[in-house]
Amino acid sequence: MTEITACSRTTALKMMGSDVKVCVYSCDKQEIRGKIYHCSLKEPMDFRGISDMILKVDKIYDDIGFPLATPARRSINPGESTVQPLRYYHDFKDFASMEGEKFAFFLKVRYRQNVSWQGSIHFSGDVSSYQFRSVLELMGYIMEKIEDYRT
Repeated sequence: MTEITACSRTTALKMMGSDVKVCVYSCDKQEIRGKIYHCSLKEPMDFRGISDMILKVDKIYDDIGFPLATPARRSINPGESTVQPLRYYHDFKDFASMEGEKFAFFLKVRYRQNVSWQGSIHFSGDVSSYQFRSVLELMGYIMEKIEDYRT
């Protein structure tokens, strides 16, 4: 278990703070189930459905405080921080070889602006990385992958 110090926190967050690996273990009637992996999680987080996955990944970002959501949560006390000290329980390289029974993807959210996400998604086994400008666009890429898997 490694604790990131305050001075190296910003650098560590930029390098891997928003990187998430999602492994999909089942696809039933457009619903996916699987596990979410992030360096700050002791154990992988189960999800059921795309919306559940998105809510849980958003919670991870809220917990680590990166990428900041805009409008950011504010406090009456300027020195008060809702972000807990960041701890990494895993190195992100540990997740590289993990694969779901159906498919897996890396998710990198760079911004959480306009009440949505902006970033990129990279499916394992695919050479391309796809940019998305909203959660809806991200969901579209995941749904296309589900359809490709079924055909």
